[in-house]
Amino acid sequence: MLLRFANPDDAMRCAACGGAFSHESAGDTLLLEDVRSGEVVRIPAPGGILGRAGDFSPDLFSPRVSGVHAVVAVDSEGRWTIEHTGRNASAVERGGVWSDLRCGAPQPLFGGETLKLADMVFRVQVGTRRPWRTGPPWNRT
Repeated sequence: MLLRFANPDDAMRCAACGGAFSHESAGDTLLLEDVRSGEVVRIPAPGGILGRAGDFSPDLFSPRVSGVHAVVAVDSEGRWTIEHTGRNASAVERGGVWSDLRCGAPQPLFGGETLKLADMVFRVQVGTRRPWRTGPPWNRT
């Protein structure tokens, strides 16, 4: 099923929920938490390749994920982007709306999205080095 993109690349608000996007610098780390295992893929700027032959935690990815499945990078405005390069489908969910990722069409990652790479699903967090499962904010060091 082909889903249409919910927002143009220069959108300031989410078409699904109306929430404002932050176009500020994303920070120097992108975190992807596998929703099944809870394992976190930590991606430092400037980014790189995601997949079984990728630059970050290649052993975490399932056999259905391509060797070079997607490229994540920090764009010229300091935002994280993702571009699909694999054979099996990839999509991103923002505000309840799923959009297919396409080759040659980098999409911004703002944090809070859900990312699907083949049969794997990840929660996306940007701009921090701390993963989700580190305890309450007042208890972090």
